[in-house]
Amino acid sequence: MIVTQERPAKFELKAGHKLKLVGGSVCAATVDRFDTGNKWLDSTAITAGLSLTLGEYQQDCIFSINATAGNVDYVILEDFYPSEFTSLDPLASNGRPTAAAFGKGVCQVGNDLYTSDSVKWTPQKISTITKQLQRWKVAQAKQQMGISNAKVAFIGDSTDAGAGATAGNQNARPLAPSDCVARSFIRDGIQANVASSFGFANISPISGIIYYDNRWSISGAGWIEYHTSTSSYNRLGNFTNNTDVLSFTPLDALGVALSFDTIEIFFERSTTYASFNVGVDGGAPSGTFTQAGANGTAKFTVTVPLGAHTVNISKTIADSAKYLEIAGICCYNSAVKQVICYNMGLSGLTSAKLTAVGGSAGWLDPLTDIGFMAPDLSIINCVINDAGALTNLATYKSRMQQVIDKCKLSGDVILRPGNPTTTYLSNPYDITPYVIANYELADANNIPIIDISERNISWNTQNSLGAMYDQLHPNNLGYQDIGNAIYDVIRPK
Repeated sequence: MIVTQERPAKFELKAGHKLKLVGGSVCAATVDRFDTGNKWLDSTAITAGLSLTLGEYQQDCIFSINATAGNVDYVILEDFYPSEFTSLDPLASNGRPTAAAFGKGVCQVGNDLYTSDSVKWTPQKISTITKQLQRWKVAQAKQQMGISNAKVAFIGDSTDAGAGATAGNQNARPLAPSDCVARSFIRDGIQANVASSFGFANISPISGIIYYDNRWSISGAGWIEYHTSTSSYNRLGNFTNNTDVLSFTPLDALGVALSFDTIEIFFERSTTYASFNVGVDGGAPSGTFTQAGANGTAKFTVTVPLGAHTVNISKTIADSAKYLEIAGICCYNSAVKQVICYNMGLSGLTSAKLTAVGGSAGWLDPLTDIGFMAPDLSIINCVINDAGALTNLATYKSRMQQVIDKCKLSGDVILRPGNPTTTYLSNPYDITPYVIANYELADANNIPIIDISERNISWNTQNSLGAMYDQLHPNNLGYQDIGNAIYDVIRPK
């Protein structure tokens, strides 16, 4: 747990337990100890880089930690380990997980996991997380009983898109955290689906999208990517005088051609927009839909014969005055209920872009689209680029609250602060203040937080382990570790 000038800490330490403290790279803090009657007992100074352990006192006592500069991290150590997690990672000693990221405050010491609540900062059982994810638990139960799909949206920056997972980002998408989580579901015998695409990673031009995600292809030059300066949320658009075809070939989480019978097309609607055809495998259109209507996002569903197909989308008429904008696609087998993992990672995403309205009446508005998709669980990762932009913290928290509120309309929410970073182009990218803001938001909204920055310790640590691609992005190993952390929290228990 992190203590700053704005966030002091006061908590009870039980007799026989220990308190480990580590000063940050900048740190001036005082640790005062009191008895349970609030009588002052002693004081300890914490300076930059200092690491020490206090405790094993014969009686309960109260600790108060106050920082006058920088930050200090602390964790309460006791003989505590939740039995329900003893077999998470068979490769770890004693069958315990090699790392952990659960709850509102977490730390791992050796093979032991410690987590604390936000009231007294004392150890609590990890089952509290499942109490916070009631709607997600019900969604998973419905999926397992064959009633409905369970939808989880991975909303984040380029580290949710999977940037850095491959050299030059060629077909990097299948190695993103969303797909890593889907494969974990499958390994546990749970049907999972990644045959969707939203926002197109905010990559430009369209050839870059196809390079990053080879499920997409185009015929001719009529299709482009499109977004406004205020929003990172891409569309694939045809604004030309032709009917060139945009194609999508769905794959399952293991990279095999997907057998499906249902196609959901998300698109932009306007009174002047074109109608469009949706078909498969070069045959006759399976459905023709009009975009005419009130401005905003809409969805149409197409049914096709069950099988592996390539989906083809095109304008019905060659008219440059009639636009076509595709916002996303999702394909699945309606007879098999699955956990559908939406990858909504957008390169360069900030809280400003996530809450922006890029056009009029809901066009290019990520919050509108998230609400329209109605995920049962939203995992939000929006830290790194705000750190790079030095976003005002009060403004950042206000914007993030908007996102949380929108996602809560349809399901549960988890905050996932990003991985550790280091200086890039002379910008320090100090994510610590924004990670702390995420903890505060999690506390205020009673939602879980998966703190990847704490799990990974530091950029230097991850880089020395071969898990970083560059100063900001993990590589495929780093993304798998992030996926592991997420899956450990959201898997059925």
